Amino acid sequence: MSVGQIFERLRVLDKTVQRKTAPGLGFEVFSVSGPFAAQGAVLFAEHGFTGLESLNVSNRSGAPGFELLYVFYNPADNLRAAMRTEADHAVQSIVSSHPACAPHEREAYDLFGVEFSGIADRERIFQHSDAQGFPLRAAETVSAVQS
Repeated sequence: MSVGQIFERLRVLDKTVQRKTAPGLGFEVFSVSGPFAAQGAVLFAEHGFTGLESLNVSNRSGAPGFELLYVFYNPADNLRAAMRTEADHAVQSIVSSHPACAPHEREAYDLFGVEFSGIADRERIFQHSDAQGFPLRAAETVSAVQS
């Protein structure tokens, strides 16, 4: 199935979905509303995009919350496509359709404080279990852990 067909199926779920080609990368990026991101990930998996290359998280410019960019890979056709979404502080996990996303989601929680509903393991990856705050969240002050 082509990425154009995936776009049409995404539009059935989310009437606000947008499609653009990533400058310099040559693959499609689909902007999906937060509530539809997990369903979008399932569509990608159903159509051969079973690999997850990365989950990139950034603070939203000028607003609270985050922008998430999932980069999917279709090994059979050697294709890449991405799904972009925004979240205030919580988003549905995509681990059910892309199990390789589990450590990426844990990292996003540990460093940014993005809450993923439906993820089983919430143990911190980089920070001590007693750490306060999230070091990469904009306008967040991280307190040092007293030993």
